[in-house]
Amino acid sequence: MTGASLAWFLRELGREVVLLESGVLAGGASGRNAGFVITGLGEHYANSIRTYGESDAREIWRINHANVDLVEQVVRDAKLADACGYARRGGLTIARSPQEWDVLQESARLQNRDGFGGTLVPADDLNERLQSVGFAGGILQPRDGEINSARFVRGLARAAESHGVRVFESSPVRAIVREGGRWRLALPGATVGAEHVVVAANAWARSLSPYLAAHTFPVRAQVLATDVLRHPGFDLPVYCDYGYEYWRGYEGRAIVGGERPADRAAEYTDEDALNPKVQAGLLSFLSEHFPTARPVVTHRWSGIMCFSEDGLPIVGALPEGPNLWCAAGFTGHGFGYAQVSARWIAEAILRGKDGIAPILRVGRVFDGRKRPQ
Repeated sequence: MTGASLAWFLRELGREVVLLESGVLAGGASGRNAGFVITGLGEHYANSIRTYGESDAREIWRINHANVDLVEQVVRDAKLADACGYARRGGLTIARSPQEWDVLQESARLQNRDGFGGTLVPADDLNERLQSVGFAGGILQPRDGEINSARFVRGLARAAESHGVRVFESSPVRAIVREGGRWRLALPGATVGAEHVVVAANAWARSLSPYLAAHTFPVRAQVLATDVLRHPGFDLPVYCDYGYEYWRGYEGRAIVGGERPADRAAEYTDEDALNPKVQAGLLSFLSEHFPTARPVVTHRWSGIMCFSEDGLPIVGALPEGPNLWCAAGFTGHGFGYAQVSARWIAEAILRGKDGIAPILRVGRVFDGRKRPQ
């Protein structure tokens, strides 16, 4: 996602721009996520304030809101709306327990105080609307959207290609070495020389940068899709249970992900495989809260995310050498940060403009402020 966005923003560079993909475009988590283009990153605003402080929490949410707007702009400018099924009809953040509902009510008050909006939906109204049981209430987020992420990434890369960007799939970068004032990228059977290099491989960026290896770690995400349900519980994108459960509808189906706490330790891995405990937990969640849906699972998959120490992306110039950049550590929220991060780096390369937010910048102090992982 980040690489395709960079290719799009760099298309006017006037020099050769090359996008190297180790496998197939959107073959990893960029194409395997559930397609949430949401405000708030799944984290309740009141908890963000407790973790990062009021000023930094506001800045994080401002960045996220700007990124959501930028996704819409990119979809429009690259003429991808029909191909990627982009829609912006709002979304819900839902409490699964009374304790979480207390946090959501506090969050709604603070969101509206700080200009981010959000309307509380009490439990009875929410469960009637979703034909669900057991939810404690929610916040309607009117600016949220959804997208087919694989089609978005592939479409954006092809749009950049039509402007002269060269795209190479099945081209894994094994090493990045500084030679003669330029960078040399070692690939199987080939090398690529470049003045600027951006490491935008997220979970796999750790193998290319000691700095990122020290400050990020892989986490597996699990998802399933059902047969056609056409159930009102899946009409909008939803984050629930502090972001550990999420779902949305797609062509009448339900796409459901999360449930990492069912086997948390096992999910700290870069092994791309299904975990039966997590998959069973997803089905149990559906049965508990949507007893009338009776879904039949048709697809299951996983994807490897890249988490950072403090839950925030790492963006900017890497310490390993000049003109070596990165955007990684999106912590499960690429659609909350990737486009803004890519544009920051593109503007730094194109115009020498340093607009990267300090709170996300490479070299910031990781001072123990951690989101729950």
